[in-house]
Amino acid sequence: MRVKNNAAQLNGNPVKVAVTGESAGGYMAITVSMMARDRGLGLPIHALSVFPVANNFLFYWKANDHFSSTD
Repeated sequence: MRVKNNAAQLNGNPVKVAVTGESAGGYMAITVSMMARDRGLGLPIHALSVFPVANNFLFYWKANDHFSSTD
C-alpha cells in the first residue's frame, strides 16, 4: 500500500492507516481492505464505507421496468 510505504513522507503512522469512501468510493475502501488482507499487507485499523455500491443490477431492472418503451 502506497500510504503505508510512504507514511514518513506524509507525516503519518504506517500502523494507523484507515480507509473511507462513499458510494463507489465505499466499495473501493472495502476492496482495498480485502486486497491488503489477501496480499498479507495487514488490515487498515478502520474502514468506513458509506452507502457502498456493491451491485447496481437491481437498479438496472427497476429503471428498465419504468423507463423502457414497449412500442
